[in-house]
Amino acid sequence: MIKFFRRIRQNLIMENKTGKYLKYAIGEIVLVMIGILLALQVNNWNEQRKAKIKSYGYLQRLSEDIEIILEDVDNSIKGTGKNLNNSIIVKNALETKVLSDSNQKYFDQYLNEYHQYYMTLSNSHTYNEMISAGELNLIENRWIRDVFSNLFEYRDFIMEVNRSYHDSEILKTDEFQKHVRYEIKYPGTDSSLVIPSYHFESMTTDASLINKISRQSLAWNGILKMFKGYNSLVLQIKDSINTELKKIE
Repeated sequence: MIKFFRRIRQNLIMENKTGKYLKYAIGEIVLVMIGILLALQVNNWNEQRKAKIKSYGYLQRLSEDIEIILEDVDNSIKGTGKNLNNSIIVKNALETKVLSDSNQKYFDQYLNEYHQYYMTLSNSHTYNEMISAGELNLIENRWIRDVFSNLFEYRDFIMEVNRSYHDSEILKTDEFQKHVRYEIKYPGTDSSLVIPSYHFESMTTDASLINKISRQSLAWNGILKMFKGYNSLVLQIKDSINTELKKIE
């Protein structure tokens, strides 16, 4: 093809057809430019196609991460809700000086778990990978890009609050220690069981203990609200990711 165009140029020059040669030269330049533009466009299409494929892969993995996060926060909501309800049952039992048979297990459960706060919330490995690779912009939806940063700040805050409460309970156990002893059945086995031993009547006269349990109820209630707010945000992210996946499909 190159030889063909060269031959045409030579013939025009030899025939002294300068005007035609100039027109031809301009036409040839235009053709070359069109060819370059087409090549660039094809390359651009290929790059966009590759980016779409990679974006789709990232969104799928983010969706999988979200499911793990939702499972974690669901367990935290259930566990925190249980601790809140147990603390209310214990406080009411001590205030009324009545511990019914139906509430006995909740009372014992609270004495075993009053110091336990949920501090495990999964992170998104995919999001961190995208940040490290500088490929976060592959996610076209800006809200999704930005909200993950807010989500993990929220996560870190909840975990820090729980850790602070946990550390405080571990350091300040006097109110419980003077009333409760623990017996371990089948120690060191998978069937090991911790049974609290206490004098209920003496606990009902300890205003300091009842106040502590009351404050703990407030703490559990506040933390439960945090977990529910976190869960709501995660569900919004899940819906947005699914919407983006459908657009690409």
